[in-house]
Amino acid sequence: MWLFLPDAFISVVQDRDNADQLIVRGRLPGDIERVFPGADVLKTPDADYLYRVSVTRRQLRAALMRAVDDLTYTNVKGAILPGDHLRHGAMLRCWSAMNSAQKEAETGQLFTFEEGDLDDEEQIDLELEDSVCRHGDDPYLCAKCDLEGRF
Repeated sequence: MWLFLPDAFISVVQDRDNADQLIVRGRLPGDIERVFPGADVLKTPDADYLYRVSVTRRQLRAALMRAVDDLTYTNVKGAILPGDHLRHGAMLRCWSAMNSAQKEAETGQLFTFEEGDLDDEEQIDLELEDSVCRHGDDPYLCAKCDLEGRF
C-alpha cells in the first residue's frame, strides 16, 4: 500500500517473517515519524527503501484514522508545505504517470501530454515544477516573483 500525504510518503507491506506485523517503509527522512510519531525508525542503506519500521495493523489503522481526521485540503499537491520542492516534484510526477495511465485506459493508446491536455491548475503545477526564482529566493515565497505574476 502506498500512502501519499502532504508531508509524507510511505509504503506498507506485510512482514514476511511475522504475520502479526507490517513493515512501513519510507524514502525521505522524517516521513515515517510524521505518520508514526515516536517510531524507532531504522535506516537500511542496502534496502530499496532507506527507512523502515515494524508496526501492528492496529497502529496502522490509528495512523490512517488520524490522517483522515486531519484532512482539510482540497488538493493534496497544493497542501505540500511551501519550499518542499523535492516532495512536490515527486508527487507531481506520480500524478502525471497515473493521469497518463487513466488516458491510456480510456483510449487504449499510449498517452503523452500535448498543449491543452491539462486544466489550468495542473498546468500551473507543471510550470511551477520547472520554474526557478531569478532572485535567488524560494520561488513559492519570493515577493518579487509574486509581483511579476510568475507564481
